[in-house]
Amino acid sequence: MLQSNFVQQRVFIVGDGSLFDEGITHLMTHETNFLVSHATYSDDLAFLNIIKSDLPDVILVNESDSLDTARILDSVLPHPITMGLRIVVVRLRNNEVDLYTGPIFVAGKMSHRPRRIIIKTGDDLLNTVRRKHNDQ
Repeated sequence: MLQSNFVQQRVFIVGDGSLFDEGITHLMTHETNFLVSHATYSDDLAFLNIIKSDLPDVILVNESDSLDTARILDSVLPHPITMGLRIVVVRLRNNEVDLYTGPIFVAGKMSHRPRRIIIKTGDDLLNTVRRKHNDQ
């Protein structure tokens, strides 16, 4: 049986509480097998505490004008708890998604470089969140 080896992915969605957040949350929960939690971003420490307690496999960040995605990534990416964690940044204004899958070493320093993916459908986004292979 295929189901016996199946492990549900934990997806933590962070945003600013907008309608965009609600739409992404609905997409991630509607007819999927993800275990989804959602929070409105308040500060770096609260964000890290949620990651520590929920232990998600994927963090999905809904980028917006009121949410400083670069600061969020700068605060969370160097933290050891994010090793092996997939971080997906989605945008309302375009269909480019940034996928962070782990650190790489550049000139002796740990660096995180996203893989930019063009998303055309909701299924494309679900597959990007779901995918465990073809990561760079």
